Amino acid sequence: MHRLDKMKWMGGSLFFRLLSSFLAVIFIFTLFNVFTFIYLKNRILDEIIVYNNQDIDHTVQGYEHHFRLAQSTIASLNQSDKWISDLNALRHVKANNSYERALDIQSEIKLLYANPFLHIENFILYFRNDAYVLEKEGTSSAADMFGKFYASSDYPPAFWERQFDDPAAFRILPASEFKENYMHLQKSRGLLLPVLVKPFAYSDLYYIVLFDARKLQETYHSSSLHSFFILDDEGRTVFASHSGGPDTDADTDAPAVAGAWPAFGGGSGYVHAGGHYYFYKQGDVTGFTYVSKVPVASVTSQLIKLNLVLIALLVVAVAIGVSTSVLFAVRFNNPVRRLLDSFQKQEPGVLPREPIREFNLLGQWVSDMWRTNRDIRDDLVRKTSLLRYYAYTNKLKNIHMNFAELQELVDIAKPFRFVLHRVTFKTDSPLLVDQERAMYYIRELIDSTLVLAFPESFTFQIEHDLVLSLVYAEGEPSEEALMGRLEQLRQVLDVDLERIVLTIAVSDVYRDSAAFRQAFEQASAMLGQRRLRDGTQIIRKLEPERKRIVLTAADEEELHTKLMSGSESAVMDWVVRRLDKADRSGALEREYAALASDVAKLVEKSVIRLQLHEAYEQSRHDSAAPVHSFHSREQYEQWFRQLFAPALQLIASRSQTRDPITDFVLSYVDSHLSEDISLDLLADKLNLTPGYLSTYFKDKTGRNFSDYLNETRMSRAKRLLREPERRIQDVAAEVGYRNVNSFIRTFKKFAGMTPGEYRKKGWDLP
Repeated sequence: MHRLDKMKWMGGSLFFRLLSSFLAVIFIFTLFNVFTFIYLKNRILDEIIVYNNQDIDHTVQGYEHHFRLAQSTIASLNQSDKWISDLNALRHVKANNSYERALDIQSEIKLLYANPFLHIENFILYFRNDAYVLEKEGTSSAADMFGKFYASSDYPPAFWERQFDDPAAFRILPASEFKENYMHLQKSRGLLLPVLVKPFAYSDLYYIVLFDARKLQETYHSSSLHSFFILDDEGRTVFASHSGGPDTDADTDAPAVAGAWPAFGGGSGYVHAGGHYYFYKQGDVTGFTYVSKVPVASVTSQLIKLNLVLIALLVVAVAIGVSTSVLFAVRFNNPVRRLLDSFQKQEPGVLPREPIREFNLLGQWVSDMWRTNRDIRDDLVRKTSLLRYYAYTNKLKNIHMNFAELQELVDIAKPFRFVLHRVTFKTDSPLLVDQERAMYYIRELIDSTLVLAFPESFTFQIEHDLVLSLVYAEGEPSEEALMGRLEQLRQVLDVDLERIVLTIAVSDVYRDSAAFRQAFEQASAMLGQRRLRDGTQIIRKLEPERKRIVLTAADEEELHTKLMSGSESAVMDWVVRRLDKADRSGALEREYAALASDVAKLVEKSVIRLQLHEAYEQSRHDSAAPVHSFHSREQYEQWFRQLFAPALQLIASRSQTRDPITDFVLSYVDSHLSEDISLDLLADKLNLTPGYLSTYFKDKTGRNFSDYLNETRMSRAKRLLREPERRIQDVAAEVGYRNVNSFIRTFKKFAGMTPGEYRKKGWDLP
């Protein structure tokens, strides 16, 4: 009877309940793993088939979309009148002496191979008449191009010559290794996939697009567990991720044998043959068959090994779990037992009322004491924190505090520094953010990060986007600890770069609390030194005031000229050079905003000069405000495009409605710039009076004829001066100046420097 009572007493003890609970959890966990293992073992092969079918579907969609996109992009080139005009000139380049047209073609195709998503290694135009090619590096003979620069044993120069007689308008050729042969050295160009495109109505030229085959594979078929092939409609290999074919292993060097593939049905599916699964699908655009080769034997072997490992781990986990449960129950029960004995000596009359009497007593005593202590502590912390917030705010704003208790909270004779945090929410983020809620969490994160190293630090929000931290510290060790904490804060917040940008300013160390205002002003000034780049920036030093970027009168005239051309690329080239100059000078974020504002004013002045101001005001969007929240150069470039778009559209629309008189004047000036041109000469050719022609030209273009003539001459002179082989007197003659001194004076008036100084300055100048 005594033993039975003892067993009942032990059954209600904390130790027994803990141990039985742990063992029950382990038993349930073991059953779950056993049933999961049995179920997955039967389902794994089906999952492999489903996964690989989905994988080949994704691969085919990617490749076919890529080829369709490349085909439509190239076809769009042939819709451009300028492109067709340049091609016609380059088809007989020697007879026409039209080598300068190659630069226009290069600027067009630059957009293709510069696009990282197209994976184009090169875009080559092959002209049959003069046996030469035009590509991203320039022009060369066809023999040099395909014999030296892009040499392949599969595609010798004679192969490309024969393609002129092939009637196919669009062909994707098998991938091949291309090399560059220079002297006695060879440089690999990589595995390239040639695509041959013949423009309509031309039999003496065609395009060759060289895709990077490896990058295409990495983009659309990243799996490295099996081989991947692309076959044409006759079963020949167009691309292979490994050198092995259907009758070889993936790690051998034997070539694929044409016709050795299993019989693939139409559309998509899979075939089990020769110890492999072949998952295939036919493309809608190319008609190619895409094949993924999966070795069944290796998968089965891996499954067996995985099964053995899982079983072993399960056995070890159960053994460790049981041992740990016993040990943990004992180690947890003993301290509770001793604590309970101590309580029972003080309150011997208290009897348990719950199945686990220890928890009944501890829960009653400890929870009451903890709740009372917590309420008192929280109340004191809340009131003290609130008082400190008001005290520091009053101190920063120089508000006199009548209460001595408030004054004591901030009059602490310790060295201190301010850490000022400005939070900027990104306006281009696709994710909606509750800014008030976000600021609360950011403030708490800053406070908890600094308190770990500086327990006396105090963090509070002073404006909607500003959080101020007061850190009491002294000496180098404290500075190292502070920078370490701020670096941890940077790593945490940079994870959320899509939503916010944080700028942190760390003031100098101040010795007296009377310098609160001075420290705050220093930290505020340091926030204005943020650079134009994404991510959290920590600013530790107040730099001297920088000289603002100023746009000169020559800059204004050049921008006006480029706007008059109606070319977005020309205007953006002007902007890019200014942004490059700002980048090199290490411009601050606010300087980029000031530059954007100045450019907007120049655009408005240009449209006023062209008498297009009213239409411009109605069509443009108010895009000046967002620049103050920009954090990357790409945002500024996009903003500039939006700024220029309405003006360029109005100018282009106006250009389309030009009359023959204006067209004749502009064309004559452009083609006879090296001759003596005057308003009287042009008026005589048009059978008009000079006065009428002057008024008419000003009304149609918004500029005086003499200003337009001089601007055109100086613009061409700048381009010619960038060619080092041209002498200054030759440049003067080509733009219509017989007296070189007169040319130098006029050039200095427009550019602010002599032609020789301009040439020495180099490409940084407009």
